Amino acid sequence: QSFDPDAVTAVVQPAIRSVETDNDGNRVTKPYPLLVDVPVVFPRGGGCTLTFPVKAGDECLVIFADRCIDFWWQNGGVQEPVDDRVHDLSDAFCIVGPQSQA
Repeated sequence: QSFDPDAVTAVVQPAIRSVETDNDGNRVTKPYPLLVDVPVVFPRGGGCTLTFPVKAGDECLVIFADRCIDFWWQNGGVQEPVDDRVHDLSDAFCIVGPQSQA
């Protein structure tokens, strides 16, 4: 959807749909909500970062952390667990590059 080069974050529309069961027991699909403020991962090490332009519509791989990343994202280092959520949509990382065969 969009990329903020200053914050190095993206707004991502997941390319799969959520599967839910309605009141009659039927499986229905719904789009996932937009994922906002998703940190974008660029190759980095030894004090050097490799970046490249990212534009709206570029495909990416979204990876979800096992646990809440909020305090680590804000402060770095090792953090105490502050939230019990797991595999939450708000704890995603975006890797630009992987693409579909379409």
